Amino acid sequence: MTIPFAHILDELDALVYVADMDSHEILYANARTKKQFGNGIVGKLCWQKMQEDQTGPCPFCTNHLLTDEKGNAKGVHVWEFENTRTGKWYMIRDRAIPWTDGRMVRLEIATDISERKRSENLATAFRDLSHAFWITKNPEEYYEQVHEIFRRYIAAENFYVALTDREKDRVIFPYFSDETMDLPPILYGLSSRGENTLTVQVIRSRKPLFITREQILTRIRSGQMKPKGTIPEIWLGVPLILNQEIIGAIAVQNYRNPTAFSEKDSWFMISVSELITLAIERGRNEQFLRESEEKHRALSRATFEAVLISEDGICIECNQAASDMFGYPREELVGIFSTDIIAPESVETVQHNILSGYEGACEALAVRKDGTFFPAEFRSRMFHFRGREARTTAVRDLSRRKEAENRLRQSMAVLESIFRAAPVGIGMVRERKLLSVNEKMSQMTGYGKKELIGNDIRMIYTDQEEYERTGRIKYGQISEKGTGTVETHWLCKNGRVIDILLSTAPVAAKDFSKGFTFTAMDISERNQMEAQLRQSQKMEAVGRLAGGIAHDFNNLLQVINGYADLALSDPNLPHPVKHSLEEILSAGEKARSLVYQLLTFSRRQMTDMKKIPVNELIQSHINLIRRTVGDCTDTVFIPAAGDAGTIRADSAQIGQVLMNLCTNARDAMPEGGSLIIRTEKVRVNLPSGIKIHLAKPGYYACISIKDTGCGMDENTLKQIFEPFFTSRESGKGSGLGLAMVFGIIRQHKGMTDVRSEIGKGSEFRIYLPLSEKSGLQKEKRKGSTDAHGKETILIAEDEEMIRDLVQTILEKEGYRVICAKDGQEAIEIWSAGQEEIDLLFLDLSMPRRSGQEVCAHIRKQKPDARILFTGDYHADASDGAFVREKGLEMIRKPYKRQALLYKIRKILG
Repeated sequence: MTIPFAHILDELDALVYVADMDSHEILYANARTKKQFGNGIVGKLCWQKMQEDQTGPCPFCTNHLLTDEKGNAKGVHVWEFENTRTGKWYMIRDRAIPWTDGRMVRLEIATDISERKRSENLATAFRDLSHAFWITKNPEEYYEQVHEIFRRYIAAENFYVALTDREKDRVIFPYFSDETMDLPPILYGLSSRGENTLTVQVIRSRKPLFITREQILTRIRSGQMKPKGTIPEIWLGVPLILNQEIIGAIAVQNYRNPTAFSEKDSWFMISVSELITLAIERGRNEQFLRESEEKHRALSRATFEAVLISEDGICIECNQAASDMFGYPREELVGIFSTDIIAPESVETVQHNILSGYEGACEALAVRKDGTFFPAEFRSRMFHFRGREARTTAVRDLSRRKEAENRLRQSMAVLESIFRAAPVGIGMVRERKLLSVNEKMSQMTGYGKKELIGNDIRMIYTDQEEYERTGRIKYGQISEKGTGTVETHWLCKNGRVIDILLSTAPVAAKDFSKGFTFTAMDISERNQMEAQLRQSQKMEAVGRLAGGIAHDFNNLLQVINGYADLALSDPNLPHPVKHSLEEILSAGEKARSLVYQLLTFSRRQMTDMKKIPVNELIQSHINLIRRTVGDCTDTVFIPAAGDAGTIRADSAQIGQVLMNLCTNARDAMPEGGSLIIRTEKVRVNLPSGIKIHLAKPGYYACISIKDTGCGMDENTLKQIFEPFFTSRESGKGSGLGLAMVFGIIRQHKGMTDVRSEIGKGSEFRIYLPLSEKSGLQKEKRKGSTDAHGKETILIAEDEEMIRDLVQTILEKEGYRVICAKDGQEAIEIWSAGQEEIDLLFLDLSMPRRSGQEVCAHIRKQKPDARILFTGDYHADASDGAFVREKGLEMIRKPYKRQALLYKIRKILG
């Protein structure tokens, strides 16, 4: 139950609880109910916790009155009841309502009317005593009537009237009814020297006496009084006083129940004692009737309800509460027709109850003098008033209670609305059968409510093993902690499997047989996002490792390939040596290609980014692709209608991506097939469609490569972009092809997606962010340049073997070479002899000072200083960006001898 709804119920000035109509189990109780009967009543049986000495369901239970033969709710049943456990009177409003699991339960709202009852009882007792006075002439008969009235209102089985006889100094008992004594005692000694019994103490003190058995025994032990007869558990006596004269006492006692009477019962006896006194002395006092009417008016004023007395439908008397309730001065209210205070639409109902003799509560709409209406409860009965038949009517204003009921209904409507609108599935299950579900549960699983309710929850699990695993974990947690939460998989009606976060709690904390409530959250997309994030982080980590390895490997390859190339430049080499060197160089070139793939995967290779129309880019590579895949494959290019957009990309790298994907497609079609390359412009809104990593919303150029080959299973799809993973036979692939595709596309801030099924082919989709339009930019062809020179070149390289290699190559071609082991030393050498240095050959990454820092320092002194940079993996670093932005020259490691010489000669002119 939600906090606002529970708070409203807890603040109601009434007891509110819900009980199962079959088992009588208490399903809910508000704060006032728990305070009255104990915090632990929820889950218990109502007749055990709310009634005294009850061995089974209450005989007065109203369950059978709340529903019809078909089990449908009939309406509100209103009745009054005195609770045997609290001793309080309640006005009960019972109705049948559907519970969360669909079963009908009893909702009971009980308002404490003890004070009203007490006032009514006192008024009724007073009325009955008055009535007895008028209709009984025999004193003994009158005492019996008084005893009967006391039985009804304070359960006084043992009752007696004691009267004083001053002339004989004694107390006599004109009426005596006691379960332990057949004959009443005759007590002598009203004077201070006589007996000191309880009755005598009341008469002497002229005050009521409320005393328990222990107090009586204390007085006996102290000698204040002597024991007479059986000592009661509790005793209550009040004096009878008339015109300041004590004439006797009345008393009640109980031999079994020490709490049979209370101080309120003492007040009741005091209140009616005067009327009894008047009845006893009516012969001596003719003002009996007038005083009894005054007492009646006093009692009427004391009650919170409006009380009206009418004769022939006309009000002849009323209390102040009636005047206040209906807004009439008392003198105006007396004399009006009773129907004038009832709304026209309710007159017939009230009159019907009067004519039928119904004395119970009747709800009707009352009307005030100012014409405003309010809900009220009417109770009416006939009685003797001033020697003739009259009708007394008690009216209770129900406005506050109706307002509370309206708030309760609104709260229940809000609760039902929350149940319907909850973003998670909610339900109740007992013995693993679904008893109730909300609309979201149906939407998640695809089953209608009627298909779910009443069926075993096993129907929505993927298999028996998952069903048992979930139950084992969940119920283990509930036994230990009271609630259980577990991730599981559900099978929807359409065959789709969804990931579920299932949270369960028992309806009754220690009684699992009552069932369980649960919430189910679909976490499929969340799990997919987490998997994508983990994959992206794993690929990033592998990329960092690959980049680090490639950097060191590049330096080694530069030395190996460089010396092999240098050695091959000797025309006098013997053939066997020349052949060996060629093999070494060939292997080095293959290693260089492998390093390039590693750098591509790690997104750390240098790039030449230009704005290129997508369709022109594909068209520039399509002929090479067709030659590569062969004639057995029908290769078709379907450009986007109109324009697929312009991207900023490295044409060579994107071409390498296309070649890798197309050769993979060819290998998946050994007997031939169709290869379709398609371009289109798309907008990506959400990441759910991109399986490799998260997408950024925006416009993209999509290049798809689709084949009709053998396809891939789900396990292969999860690993295809991982480095060194291959589905080919051993020795037929390095496993870096698709990893390189992944790296290049990531470096271009794009995304990759693949869809495949066994026997149905595969489709790779590449998403590249769109840029402004520009034509395809083609590189200028390199011209031939003489490699020899006599200029002075300063080499700054921290790797000694590379430094020695470059020095050897350049000196062999006639150049004068000066070497520096880091950037700082290069600056120092330049500063000492800058006029002699024609060109600086700088490694971008060096200790102490980087190549960029050396360049910045030198160009402050000589802006036209000629500089050639070298490096390998700084595509995204500031150094690489610096080279591109300044329009400087650079050669990538590992470079060939001729390429180096060409670059140097090109710069020197």
